[in-house]
Amino acid sequence: MGPLPVLPHDIARWNSFLMRKDYKIDQRIVTFSITTAILYLIVCVMGLAGNILVITAILKLDKLSSSTTVYIFNLALADGLFMIGLPFIASQNFQNAWMFGDMACKVVMVLDGINQFTSVFCLTMMSVDRYLALLNPLRFASWRTPRFAKIVSSILWFFSLLTILPMALHFTAEQGLCMPELASDAWWLGVLSYTFVIGFALPFTVMTASYTALICTFRSQRLHIVPPACPGSSQGPPPGGTCPERFSVQEKHNQNTQEYVNGLRLWNV
Repeated sequence: MGPLPVLPHDIARWNSFLMRKDYKIDQRIVTFSITTAILYLIVCVMGLAGNILVITAILKLDKLSSSTTVYIFNLALADGLFMIGLPFIASQNFQNAWMFGDMACKVVMVLDGINQFTSVFCLTMMSVDRYLALLNPLRFASWRTPRFAKIVSSILWFFSLLTILPMALHFTAEQGLCMPELASDAWWLGVLSYTFVIGFALPFTVMTASYTALICTFRSQRLHIVPPACPGSSQGPPPGGTCPERFSVQEKHNQNTQEYVNGLRLWNV
C-alpha cells in the first residue's frame, strides 16, 4: 500500500497546532521580559537609594577618615554607577530593542564592566588593608592612611577602565540591540581569558591568602597576649579573676589603658 493521502483538514489542524504553540512561546517570552524589566527597576531604585545613603553617611559623618571608609566609599560609588545603567537594560528587555543609540550602548557597558572590576579590586585591597592592620599597625600606618587609600583607589578605577574598554567598545546597537559585534573566536577567547584572570582568579587568590594569613596571625597574637600586671605586683590577675582592690585610681587607670591598647590591636581588623 502507498502512503496515505494528506487531507486538507489535517494540514489546517497541524498549522493551527503550530500557531498555538508559537503563541504560547511568545507569551512566555513576553512575560519573562516584563518580569526581568520590573526586577531591574526594583533593584535600580533600591540600589541607588542604599548606595546614596552610604555615600552621604561617609561624607557627612566619617568624612573619609580611614582607609577602610575610603574603599567602602568607592564600592558604593561603583555600585551606584552600575545602577544608573540598569533602566537602559530594562528598557531593552521590555521592548526587545535598544532605543538610545550606539554611544549610549557603549557607555552602559563601560559602567557595567567598571563596576564589576572596581568592586572586586576594592574588596581585594580591603582584605590586604585588614591584614596589615593586624600584622603590624605601627609599621604599616603610612600605608593605611586615607590619602594613600585615595591614591590606590584612583589607580584601581583607571586600571578597571583599561581592563573593560576593549570589550565594551566592541558592543554596538547597529542590529537594534545592544550586543557585542561579531569578532573572531580567538579575539573573544583572549578577552574572556584575561578578564577572568584579572577580574576573578587573581583577586580571589589575594583575598584568600590575606584572610587566611589574618586568621592565623589573629590566633597567634591572641595566644601570646600577656595580661598586664596588677599594680604593686609583678604578676597578673589569677585565671578568671581580677586584681585585688588595693591600688590607687591612677594605677587602675593605667591598667585599663593597657588592656584597651591590647584589645584595640586585636579589634583593629
